[in-house]
Amino acid sequence: MQTDFKLYKVDMKYIRNLHNIDNKVLSFSSQAGKDNRVFIGIIIVCESHKYCIPLSSPKEKHKNMKNSMDFSKIEVKGKLLGVLNFNLMIPIEEEQLQYVDTTIFKRDRENIRYYKKLCEFSKTSIILLKQLLAYLMMKSL
Repeated sequence: MQTDFKLYKVDMKYIRNLHNIDNKVLSFSSQAGKDNRVFIGIIIVCESHKYCIPLSSPKEKHKNMKNSMDFSKIEVKGKLLGVLNFNLMIPIEEEQLQYVDTTIFKRDRENIRYYKKLCEFSKTSIILLKQLLAYLMMKSL
């Protein structure tokens, strides 16, 4: 199993189309003042199918939540930096993905630097990813 984590930005038109079919798919609308956000996630492959696990900013409710089969906190030195919501993963095709280089450049905006650092910290979630993949494999048998 590959243990490198890479971030990908997902095509927003694809996200909006999925959201129109299933409102649990995270979407960003201009009405909610979130039109400048991007959908970023980590890609996993289960058999021949690819899925994108969304990477989310931490919220107050996440502080009291425990890591589980469908949720993982990304913490460094006790500070909550972000979360992975496995239950919100979406099917994905290569055409909808744009690789996000995690090299931090001086010209990067603060929010971009944040996500690049978060990708490095998310490597601690590899155990939960392995458990999820094992669960999905067992379920498909």
